[in-house]
Amino acid sequence: MSDASESGLEQTRSALIEALKRSRETHQKLGLQKEKLFRCDWKRRQAAEEIAVQLEKKVVQLEESLRTSEEVLANERANLSCERKKLDADLQLFKSSWEAKIGESLELEAALASEQDQRQNAEKHFQSFKSSWEKERSGIEAALASEKDKRRKAQRLIDDMLQQKALLEANLEHAQNRTLRLQQDFAPMEMRLKSLVEENARLQADVQKQQADLQWRLSCTTMSHGASWQYQVEGSWENMPPRMNEKLLPAYLAYLHKPTEETRYATLDSGGTCRIYDFEQMQQVNWETQKKRQVRIVAGVPEGWETPAASLLQQCSHLRPLYVKERDPLLLAKVQDILTEHSSGCCGHIMQRATVISMYRIENYRVWRGYKARLEALRQEHTSYKIAVTPAELNTGSSHSSIARNQCMFDCGEALAEDVDEKILLHGTTWDNADSIVMNGFDNRTCIRAMYGEGVYFASAACKSHQYTCQAHAKACFCNHERTLIIARVALGDAFYAQETRQNQRRPPVRNQKLGDTYDSIVVNPGPIKRHPHGSQIHQEFVICDKGQAYPCYVVQYKM
Repeated sequence: MSDASESGLEQTRSALIEALKRSRETHQKLGLQKEKLFRCDWKRRQAAEEIAVQLEKKVVQLEESLRTSEEVLANERANLSCERKKLDADLQLFKSSWEAKIGESLELEAALASEQDQRQNAEKHFQSFKSSWEKERSGIEAALASEKDKRRKAQRLIDDMLQQKALLEANLEHAQNRTLRLQQDFAPMEMRLKSLVEENARLQADVQKQQADLQWRLSCTTMSHGASWQYQVEGSWENMPPRMNEKLLPAYLAYLHKPTEETRYATLDSGGTCRIYDFEQMQQVNWETQKKRQVRIVAGVPEGWETPAASLLQQCSHLRPLYVKERDPLLLAKVQDILTEHSSGCCGHIMQRATVISMYRIENYRVWRGYKARLEALRQEHTSYKIAVTPAELNTGSSHSSIARNQCMFDCGEALAEDVDEKILLHGTTWDNADSIVMNGFDNRTCIRAMYGEGVYFASAACKSHQYTCQAHAKACFCNHERTLIIARVALGDAFYAQETRQNQRRPPVRNQKLGDTYDSIVVNPGPIKRHPHGSQIHQEFVICDKGQAYPCYVVQYKM
């Protein structure tokens, strides 16, 4: 409904209200007149009453028409409101589309301006190119004239060379005829030489194959040191005799190297009894009684290792199988405590920002067997020299002793040996160096900044090891490089307690001047140290001069 119709309805309503008011006033006047007439004349009263009744009816009709008009007006207003909302919605849509078109127009104008700028730049480049091309053209024309002179001179040289060529061709033809005669003479010898070369290549291939096989067997024999065979009897496992163990190991290694039907079975005689071993089923069968028993090979590694014995015996030069992801939340929490504990040294606050990213258990069978062999060698030396080992105390000068309290948490299931003072210690390095340590063990030859002599350095506080973990800086820092901490088993043995620095010393301190034997390790406790740059040692450090005296148990990556 339009505004005009609405105003018309308002005027009609106002007119009706005015008419109603006038009728009421008239009714009142008539009532007065009625009273006068009633007094005067009964007939006139009756007539007045009839007129009043009619007027009342008209008033009722006018009121009903007024209500009807108000209802119509209300309906018209509701319709008008709906139409106004629709018009507002249409207006909003039109406004949004109009704004979008304005935005597109602005974008087109900007693109047109950019295109015009590009066209102007292109014209400038074209003019510049045209001027440079004209300069180059003039230079080329001058060079072409010079080239024509050179060609005339070259043509004269070519004519001279053609004459020489004719002479050389004649000489060449003579030489070719001579070569052909020589080839005919040497053809049988060439065939013989070719056959000898092929035979030599086959022999070299066979020799290389035999050398590779021999090298593999030798490496397997070295790696199998410590592995032993067991057989099951009434639910328990019993060790096989040493001689049978020595016979089974090579046969099993051959099966692992090349699993075929020929290598799957091994027939061995022990104590007059012949037994057949099935390496696929891991069974032993008595030849006479046909009694079967289960057998297994034990690698002689910590109980916490997950890699099967067969895989350990076949480990080679691949790093990935040596890293086993550690998911024990308690162990990860202990490592976090070791990293963030506050040392009494000046750099303990740095480690409060350290967070563990990952932790891997190292299962390197070759390095482990070398470490165990070194422990046995230490025991033999102590027995020979009648040495009683006194265990070193950890965390001297530290306000916390997390590494000391949790030694058994990081032993991978094999208790630390007290007779050689085996400890869990920390070694900080970069990730690339960690890969080398995981593959080949620690190497004292890579030692730098050796204040207490050449060797592999360990600490009991993470803040000390942190100083050697950054690839870009030489000291403890807050930079965002990922850091690497190695948690290692270290056999300190009979330790020497340093009271002064030992720079440029390549040999450990001598224990007995007459016998010439040396200490197994060096322990540096916090406190005054002679010739120290700062006069005293802040952190506790441990140095081993034999790389076989340490095994990397865990590799931890963390960030600041």
